[in-house]
Amino acid sequence: MCELKYWIALSYVPGIGSRSFFHLTEVFGSPKAAWNAGEADLRSALDTRPELVRSLLKTRAATDPDRLLSKLRSTGVEAVIHSDPRYPELLRETATPPPVLYCAGELPGPEDICVSVVGTRRPTLYGCRCAVEIASALARCGFWVVSGMALGIDSWSHKGALDSGGKTIAVLGCGTDIVYPRQNRSLYDRITHAGAVVSEYYLGVLPVRSRFPARNRIVSGMSIATVVVQAGHKSGALITARFAMEEGRDVYAVPGDIHLAASKGTNLLLYDGAAPVVSVEKLASDICSRVEAWRGLRPKGSQGAAAESAQRGTAEGAAGKIMAALNDGCETVDAIAARAQMDVSDVLIELSLLELAGRVMRHPSGSFGIMP
Repeated sequence: MCELKYWIALSYVPGIGSRSFFHLTEVFGSPKAAWNAGEADLRSALDTRPELVRSLLKTRAATDPDRLLSKLRSTGVEAVIHSDPRYPELLRETATPPPVLYCAGELPGPEDICVSVVGTRRPTLYGCRCAVEIASALARCGFWVVSGMALGIDSWSHKGALDSGGKTIAVLGCGTDIVYPRQNRSLYDRITHAGAVVSEYYLGVLPVRSRFPARNRIVSGMSIATVVVQAGHKSGALITARFAMEEGRDVYAVPGDIHLAASKGTNLLLYDGAAPVVSVEKLASDICSRVEAWRGLRPKGSQGAAAESAQRGTAEGAAGKIMAALNDGCETVDAIAARAQMDVSDVLIELSLLELAGRVMRHPSGSFGIMP
């Protein structure tokens, strides 16, 4: 596909998030036309975002789209673009779908249904057992299990699906050519042979903490439901659950001991209205019974409504506090959180939304800055 290299190149530009990408392609008619547009036309299209114009022009001068595509093909990783029939339907309907999804392995087909199973990196034996049993039951029902390949609950979820002969998808917060964490090398290989390892990031992009919240929106976005097995009150799994709730997806949580830190997040989800996992069998049965109804009743205009909601959220006070902190010279997530008087987990979510909106940029070190 002659257009493919331009999808890759345009999404490769720092600061060009989902909204900016699709705005440019709408204005110019295609990623190719947007990539090749003149400076004056770009400034007109991005009249309130001159920093994005500078970023695009700088990247374009130093980047050969043919080389990006050639390098990708040499690794066997596929670039599945938003308009490709293979692109996951549920993810396409979210507020900020990745323009390009890089895939090592096999994506689910149009009739396949995904369920995400996520949780803490430091689970108890109870949490590990629940993750394996839940993922195994879902796999036996024919669902694809989606998680983040992190240590802990994520890894046990992938293993539970694989050991039951099922399919699983690992969504990374780095390029698909990077195995993270390194301890999961063998798990990575198993997943690419019985599912897929996917990412919105091009080859070589390193895993830094600030990229994981954006990764989590893909985990939940691909899934009809999200199951949080065990999570502390600041766990990244709660970010996944928040994205799922914002997209109107079902969220389940495994009840835990109120005295354990690893259960505080899941118990809070239950308090806030998540459905409790009272048994593995009941969970699987409940999700199975919802699938057909969901297929027939889901709103067709959900993407636009979700986008408006996300835009409103970005304009509210939390984003303003973060922009003020960046203006004051704060760059690391911890420094921004301290300056804005916010939890780190909330800062990471807002930074991800601001990055997707093209208002902030992420440096290779993992720190942040306002788009120049």
